[in-house]
Amino acid sequence: MSGNYFGNMKLGKQLAEKAREIAQEKEEAEGKINEIGELSQMCQRLGFSSPAFEAGSKNARDRFDAKDYRSCVAEATRVIALLHEELQKLFFSRIESTQHIFDFIRSRSADAVEIGGAIGQVRALVADMEYERANNMISELWSKQERSLSELYASEFSKVQRTLVEARSHGLAIEGVDGLLSSARNEMNAGGYESAFRLLDEAGKSIVLQFRRDVDSQIKEITGRIEICRMFGLGISSIRERLDSIQSMPAEAKFGEIESLLLSLKRDVDQRLRRAFEVNIKTIRNELGTGQLNENVSASASLRLKEIEELTSSGEFEKAYSLLKSFEGDLEKAKYDFIARILYNSKKYIADAFKNGADLTAINSRMNEVRELVKRRRFEEAVRMAERANEEARELFEKVNRASALYSKMEGEYAVLTNIISNSVDISIRYADARRKFEEKKFDEFIAESTS
Repeated sequence: MSGNYFGNMKLGKQLAEKAREIAQEKEEAEGKINEIGELSQMCQRLGFSSPAFEAGSKNARDRFDAKDYRSCVAEATRVIALLHEELQKLFFSRIESTQHIFDFIRSRSADAVEIGGAIGQVRALVADMEYERANNMISELWSKQERSLSELYASEFSKVQRTLVEARSHGLAIEGVDGLLSSARNEMNAGGYESAFRLLDEAGKSIVLQFRRDVDSQIKEITGRIEICRMFGLGISSIRERLDSIQSMPAEAKFGEIESLLLSLKRDVDQRLRRAFEVNIKTIRNELGTGQLNENVSASASLRLKEIEELTSSGEFEKAYSLLKSFEGDLEKAKYDFIARILYNSKKYIADAFKNGADLTAINSRMNEVRELVKRRRFEEAVRMAERANEEARELFEKVNRASALYSKMEGEYAVLTNIISNSVDISIRYADARRKFEEKKFDEFIAESTS
């Protein structure tokens, strides 16, 4: 009987020990189930959902209900660790996102508030599993960043709009920018702040690019006109310096400032060109007004000069200059032809005079002077000299012809007189003297002698 007693006591002791063990396991399991419950509520407050955690939590509760406390604790421990791992990843992702947004804001604004300290606090809270406090700090940072982004976007959007209005106020046909601004607004409203700012940047660059194209076009036009000034022999160093200064201005310079400088430079260049054309056209008209060129040249010249004046008035300087040079070439050719015709007539007189043995030294000298003046492009002097040479050649021709006629007449009269009055010493002397003067080409003396 005593053996049964001790045996029962041992069994009771074992049962009590087992009961305590089960109670401890149950207590631990209850603690894990409660922790799971608290974590579930926290996830709800955070708005975080983990299907894996929820499935593991259900398994742990099912095992608790089945009084499989040890298995419940193991499953609960696993899913709790899983949840912490997921929450760690979530918050570190949020921290990175917050830092990225800050870096973005700082890249566009020197007034960005430093958040390095706050980010460090969030990291510490996450490491201590103080997720709700960390979430509150992150949310507060996000609210501040959202306000900063909105203010920065509004500022940059307004800046681009003002730039667009200013560019168009200067007559620029800016295209494509309105669509970019509309897309930027839609992206910002949808939360795509990076895309929104990228579109704003693209819009701003597009305006500047189109403006620079217009500026480059104007600079090219002005450069062409400066070259015409140079070809006219005008001083261009000062206007060249002004143009270089404009070209060196940064692309983001104010449109109004650049446009004003270009307009002023263009106006000054145009004034110089119009004055140069005016002087050249006046010179040509003066030449035509002398009556030394034939009527056909003068008539066509009047029409061509009028066309050049119209082109100059409308600012088509390159075309006007081309026509002017072409006309000057034609006019120069006409001058050559005009002088050549005068000299041609002179040569005919000279040739006839030469046949009769006239002294051509003075005439040839005059002709050589004409040729030299033509080479030196002193056409007006050449024309006057050619006309003088022509007149002298004509006079020489007429003088030689008259002398020849008188000489023939004298020969006939002398033959008759010698038949009538033989041995007339006086007649013989006079005849011999006249004949000597004729043969010595002293036509003026011969004519005077013959007609006395």
